[in-house]
Amino acid sequence: MKQNLDKYQIESEQEKTLWSDCLFVFDSSSLLNFYNYSVDTRKNIFDTTLKVIKERLWIPQHVEFEFLKNRETTFKKPISKYQQLLTEHLVKIDEQFKQLRNKSKKENMHPYISDIVFSDFDIELDKFKEKLKKEINERISEIEKLSEIDDVLLAFDKYFKVGKEFNYQQLTEIAKEGEFRYKYSIPPGYKDLDEKSGFQIFGDLIIWKQIIEYAKAINKPIILITDDVKEDWWHLKKRGEPERPREELIDEIEFHANVPFWMYTTIQFLEKSKKHLDSKIKENSIMEVRNTTLHYYGYRAEEAFTKWAISEFKGKGEIIHPDNQRDSGIDLVLQHETDLVGFEIRFFRNQADHYMRYRLRRTIENFQRRKIYEKYKSLYIVIITESEDSALMAKAEIENDEKQLFLFEDDSFALDYIYGYLDEDDFIKI
Repeated sequence: MKQNLDKYQIESEQEKTLWSDCLFVFDSSSLLNFYNYSVDTRKNIFDTTLKVIKERLWIPQHVEFEFLKNRETTFKKPISKYQQLLTEHLVKIDEQFKQLRNKSKKENMHPYISDIVFSDFDIELDKFKEKLKKEINERISEIEKLSEIDDVLLAFDKYFKVGKEFNYQQLTEIAKEGEFRYKYSIPPGYKDLDEKSGFQIFGDLIIWKQIIEYAKAINKPIILITDDVKEDWWHLKKRGEPERPREELIDEIEFHANVPFWMYTTIQFLEKSKKHLDSKIKENSIMEVRNTTLHYYGYRAEEAFTKWAISEFKGKGEIIHPDNQRDSGIDLVLQHETDLVGFEIRFFRNQADHYMRYRLRRTIENFQRRKIYEKYKSLYIVIITESEDSALMAKAEIENDEKQLFLFEDDSFALDYIYGYLDEDDFIKI
C-alpha cells in the first residue's frame, strides 16, 4: 500500500532521479508569463537554465498554437500600465503639490512657507517628470519592438522542440471524451468549460493527450511546468497555492505511457533548478518571477467573487466588467436599467492590520478624488481573505475602524462592505 501512495508524493531522492532523466514540458501559461518578466530576467533564465537542458525541452503543438495566438496581446498589456503612471499617478503628484502651495502662500497667517522652497522643488519636480517620461517611453518602446524582434519567441524557437499536431478526427475524439470527463470533473481542463468555446474548451485536455502520446514514444519521465494554478491540474492548499499534481493525472500517464510524472510552477521549477541542474540563475531573477506570479491570487479572488455575484444577483441585473481606465479600479458592476452598483475587490494574504487599513483608505480616497460615487447608486468594497477566521478578523477590524476609514462627506452616498474567504475556487460570504 505504501508503495502505491509514494507516487503521489515526491521525496528528495525521487526528485533527484526524476530531474536527471526527465523531459521538461512547458505549457502556454508558463511561456506567456515570460513577457511579464524584465528583459534582464528573461535573458538570465535563458542563459543559466534553459540553455543547460536544451536537449530536454519540449512543448505540445497545442501549446505552440496557444502561445502564438496570445503572445502579442500578452506583451502589449503592460503598455496601459505605463501610460497610467503618466495619466493618473503623475497628475496626482501635480495636484497635491498645487494644493500644498495654495494652502501655504498667505504671508499674514499660518501655515506660511517661503515661495523659494516651492520654486526649488518646482525645478526638481520638472527634472523628475522628464526622467520618468523618458524611462516610461523607453519601456513602451521596448515592448513595441517585440512586434519586430521578439526575444522570447526567438529563445523558444532556439531551445524548444515542438510536438506533432493532432488531426481533426483526433480532436473530435478528444472533444467527445472531454464531455464525459468534464461532466464528472476528471482533470485536466474542466474549469475551462464556462470560459471558452469550440475545441478551445478542451485545450488543456488536448495538451494533456499530446503529452501522453509523446511520453509513450520517448519512454522518459515527464515534468510539466505550468502557471495554470487551478484545481483541474493541481491539489491546492487551503489558501489556493499549488501543492502537487492531481492523482488522476499521475495514474493516467502511468497507465498509458508507463512513466513517472510531476508538475511545478515556473517559480518552483527555477528554484529547484539551482539544486538539480546547478543553475546559476540570479536571486533577483528568482525574486522577480516570484513577485510576478503572486498576482495570481488576486485574479483568483476576483474570479471567485464574480462567479458568486452572478449567482447572488441573478434576476436583479447584469454583472459586467467596467472600463477600468474610466472607472479607475472598479472591478465589477451590477447594472439594472440606469442604476449601477460598483464592487471594488481587495484580497489579503497574511498581511498586517495596518497594511489592510492603509489599502482601504487609499481605495476610498481614490473613490472620492475621482468622484466615482457620483456615477454609482452604491459601492461595495469586497474584502476577501484566505480563510474564514481571517475574514472574521478583518470584519471586526474594519467595523472597529469604520469612522476613520469612511471619508466621504456626502451622507447620501452608500458605501458598504462584503466579507468572505476563498474555498478552492469559490467565494464564501460570511
